[in-house]
Parts: sequence; structure tokens; C-alpha cells
Amino acid sequence: KEATAAAKAAIEAIVEAEKAKQVVFNVPPSCAGDIIGRGGANITKIQNETGCRVQLQRDSGRCRIFGPSPEAMQDARARIDAIVEAAEAEQEARQNLRDSRPPRSFSPNGPHISMDVSRNSAAAIIGRGGATIRRLEQDSGCKINVSKETNKCFIVGGTEQAREQAKGMIDEVIAAQVAAAATAAASAAEENGSGSDDDSEVKEAKPRFIVGLGVVSSNNSRRAKRRANKKARSRQEAVDRTLSEVNIPSV
Repeated sequence: KEATAAAKAAIEAIVEAEKAKQVVFNVPPSCAGDIIGRGGANITKIQNETGCRVQLQRDSGRCRIFGPSPEAMQDARARIDAIVEAAEAEQEARQNLRDSRPPRSFSPNGPHISMDVSRNSAAAIIGRGGATIRRLEQDSGCKINVSKETNKCFIVGGTEQAREQAKGMIDEVIAAQVAAAATAAASAAEENGSGSDDDSEVKEAKPRFIVGLGVVSSNNSRRAKRRANKKARSRQEAVDRTLSEVNIPSV
């Protein structure tokens, strides 16, 4: 019996010693990706700088820290807690932004400006990650709702002057998008060498006369003019085609 008790005490001592070498806690599963980082960059940095080993279960949010000392483990946990706090703040900000937006199918009853926009223009107004529309709202003080499905843009809230200002800024965004699309289409058409091979519009070059030699062939001149006309036609057709696909917004 004494031997059994001694063995039990030894095992308990080992367990307690192992517990002292690790910290176990939970983090929100939604923050697991932020803790790990792209390609494991964040968790690797924590491990390298603290000398601890971090195990994190994405699904449950269960986190274990194994370290050489309590101080090192506390340092690693503090770093993880800081990442979680920043991630939750960002998630809350995104949710607030979503909640502040009117529904896509809404029909404002109060003073507003309604604009018809093309799908491409709608994407330009929203911007990457909503950056452009947030800037427009902040600068004008109005709420802007854009739907790619209905090709509608509503400007609501603020004063009449603020709504007109927002519309002017949106017009500038659309104009820049149209110009960029037209330039890209023209460049693509020119690079691909598209265009009609019809030479009916090419004026035949006048032959050159040189005293004593008679008429000299002007094939090179005709070919040069033909190529120039083809490029000009291709560029103009691309611009016309792009502009015809874009709906210019109106009140």
C-alpha cells in the first residue's frame, strides 16, 4: 500500500509539473485565422519571440501554450489576446458598416437622388472592399446605396446641397471609369489588330515623278496609309462600342 501511494503521489507530482509548463484557454474560433496569420506568420512570430510552443484548434478555439517559464507563457498569451482584441474590433466595425447600409431593395420615401448606372459603374462606385463608397459617404455626409442587380444608385440623407455634391462626386467616378474602359478597349483593339480590311476609304497615294526616271511605284506609301487608317478605325470603333454600353447617370 505504501508503494502504491508513493507511485500515485509521484504521478500527481508529474501531472502538476506538466500543468505548470502549459497554459490552456479558449479564443473565439472566428479569430483563429488572425492568430495563425497568413501562412502561419503570426503564430510563428509569437513562438520565435517568446520561446513557447502554441497549439490552436481552429474549430473549437482551444489554445494551448507550452513554455520554458510562466513568464514566457504569459508573454505569448498577452500577444494572442492583443490579436484577438484587434480582430474583434475589426469584425465589429465591419458589422456596424453592414448594419448602417440600407437594404438593396429599399425605396427611399424622403428626399433623395436616384441614378441609373451600369453594372461596371456600380462596381466603380463601390470600389475595392467598399473603399470608394465609404469615401463618398464620408465626404458628402450622405448615405449611398448601389445595387449591381438593379443598376440603381440612391443618395439619401443630408441636405439638398450635400446630395448634389454626392451626385457630382459619383459622376466623376463614373466618368473616370468610362474613360479608363474606353482607353483599355482601344489599346486592346490596337494590339489585336482588329478592324476592317476594307480599303475603300484609303485614298490612293499619288505617284511620284522624278525627271529622267518616270513614275516610281508608291506601294509602300499606300500600305502605310492603309495600316494607319485601320488602327484609327479600330480605336474609334472600340471607343464607340464601350461608350454605347455605359449608361450615363441621370437624376
